[in-house]
Amino acid sequence: TYEVITPPIDPSSKTPARAQRVEIDYTLWINDFEGKQIDTSKGTLFPIPRAPQPFAFDVGVGQVRTI
Repeated sequence: TYEVITPPIDPSSKTPARAQRVEIDYTLWINDFEGKQIDTSKGTLFPIPRAPQPFAFDVGVGQVRTI
């Protein structure tokens, strides 16, 4: 899921526009969903307590790279 932080260019669109700031929650797993969880934005209690912190970025301007 994501939340648009900057005012949307087209409020009726379900997709953020280029350069809009969004926040997302994520969970990263090894070996698909049956493997081990190695990171999450939803916070952790173990091994090191960490408060929830969504990942924020500007859409379509090269801040996030995929492999």
